[in-house]
Amino acid sequence: MFKQHPLFYFMKTLKKYYFVLGAAIFLKIVLFLYVNLTTPQSRFLVDSHDYLSTSQGIAEHKVFARVDPQGNVNPEIYRTPGYPFFLAVLHRWLKIPLAGIVFIQILLTLAAAFLTYKTAIRIDPRLGFLSALIVLYDPPVTIFSLIILTEAVFLFLMALFMYVFVRYLENSQKRTLVMCALVLVASVYVRPASYYLGIVPVFFVIWQATRRREWKKMVVHASLFAVIVSGITGLWHYRNYSLFGQNTFSSINNATVGMHGLYKSYSRRVEKGEIPGTENPVIYYSRLTTRSFLSLMTRPGSLKYFGPSKILKYSGKLFAYPWMIFWMIGFFVGLVRFKKDRRFLFLMVVILYFIGVTIVSITTQAYSRFRVPMVPFLAIVAAYGWVEVVVSQKRQN
Repeated sequence: MFKQHPLFYFMKTLKKYYFVLGAAIFLKIVLFLYVNLTTPQSRFLVDSHDYLSTSQGIAEHKVFARVDPQGNVNPEIYRTPGYPFFLAVLHRWLKIPLAGIVFIQILLTLAAAFLTYKTAIRIDPRLGFLSALIVLYDPPVTIFSLIILTEAVFLFLMALFMYVFVRYLENSQKRTLVMCALVLVASVYVRPASYYLGIVPVFFVIWQATRRREWKKMVVHASLFAVIVSGITGLWHYRNYSLFGQNTFSSINNATVGMHGLYKSYSRRVEKGEIPGTENPVIYYSRLTTRSFLSLMTRPGSLKYFGPSKILKYSGKLFAYPWMIFWMIGFFVGLVRFKKDRRFLFLMVVILYFIGVTIVSITTQAYSRFRVPMVPFLAIVAAYGWVEVVVSQKRQN
């Protein structure tokens, strides 16, 4: 009799959820232990050393600068101070070892999954579990959280930004918008990729207020958001102009847009003799954009960073490719079955923003690492797509 009771089915379903969530956390911890016990050097890429050097400048000299082996302090403009400050506080001042930093980054990915869940259930309660699952099991999210890079911190801030702004779209409260602006500013200081993202919330603030004919609120809220974001990021512009004479937030554009970016790519490659000058520019840019998009969205992530183990390499591929196909099917169904909700539209616009910024900045140099900030947004759209698939199947049956 008890097995027929609704409570029994609820508890049974809950156990399945806990098992799947627990398995995701278990896999992350196993990889964490493997990396730190067998290949601790794999926690570092070229960028990692830049972040560690500038964190030393913050901790020891109270300036954002690289410290060379001779102890010389050289002010930095290429990197931004958000992630180095994170390392300075935890690693330099609190003396947490780098293994501990990596573990904290794993915890941040779990927090990002939780924020994705909280955002998803506000849009549609059916989307929560699968949305969180996609974030938890996404290979690039796990892989790059195990390396001393900005990805985990930036992912967490993007998930928080998403959650807070979706709440603003529901309550239109000024304090929620202020918090959203501060989170966005923090993300810009971690990774300049979100530098122009502030345009998106301003657009939605204006759109929402216009629909409700709240003209005064529109002006106040849009202006407040723009002033906070531009004002705080402007401080770093002033710092760079004072020290280097460059009115820029970061000189990284010289190494991305200037070398690999979409702008003037055709003329650069013709000058280098990489393509014939007779090739049609329209065809060239169409092909380049398509290749860049596919490189960004379809490369599944690799465990090659963590040593030569063939078992690890092939098991990673065995999981990564089917998983990529799974979420992409849901994502494209979600696009086709577009949910007519301004919160859902916000997710879509942010995804388009990151796709556009990445392609314009680095074209075919983009790979799974650059998809990580989009994952919370992609996850909710993909979850919606799979819900639509299941609902359609039930209707047919």
